[in-house]
Amino acid sequence: QLVVEVSQTDDPTKKWAGTFSSKFVEEITKKTHNFKPYPVFIKMLFNSLTCESDTVYLDLLTLRDLDMLRHRSDPRAPPSASAKSSNNRYMILTYQAEFDKVHYPLQLAAVEQLDLGALQATVTKLRDELQEARAALKAEREKRASDEGDSRLRAENEALQQAVTMATSEVERLRGDVAALRSSRPSTASDSQEVKVLRQAASKHQAEIKAARLGPQKQAAES
Repeated sequence: QLVVEVSQTDDPTKKWAGTFSSKFVEEITKKTHNFKPYPVFIKMLFNSLTCESDTVYLDLLTLRDLDMLRHRSDPRAPPSASAKSSNNRYMILTYQAEFDKVHYPLQLAAVEQLDLGALQATVTKLRDELQEARAALKAEREKRASDEGDSRLRAENEALQQAVTMATSEVERLRGDVAALRSSRPSTASDSQEVKVLRQAASKHQAEIKAARLGPQKQAAES
């Protein structure tokens, strides 16, 4: 393939380039009705650069220059719509024989030059956006962990509340049993012993209720 790159003499930062396959080059020559095989075209291009032949030469034109040439050969030809805005260049290889003059055009696109300052500003902006994204991700993770902790505490609190309710119901039942025993028959030693056991059970349940009620408050204080 043919790779072409040219730069402006007084401003080397302005460059134009193009890459052309051998098939594309041959198609260009075919359209001029003066076909040249790819190796012949390359030899003609080389001779135009080294000035070894008077029959071939090169021109580098703008689209506006091309429009002017077209207008000279055909005054009725309309100008190109993008002639003023196009920044492309056209390398014209001209072959001139005794009775022939053929132009082989190759379009070169402008090579964009990166501004170092603009590039550094872009890198800084991207770095700041990355830091913001990391901070947002960290905050989201902390919030999620906090929400999960709150959910766990709520579940434990609900379980403890259920235990308190059940223990309270059991205490009330035991108290009812004690009252029933006292009213149904005279007090005996065995009855007193049973009442004592029931009271101990009631005290145990009351202690469990107190511990259950303090549990959520203690966990909330620790978290």
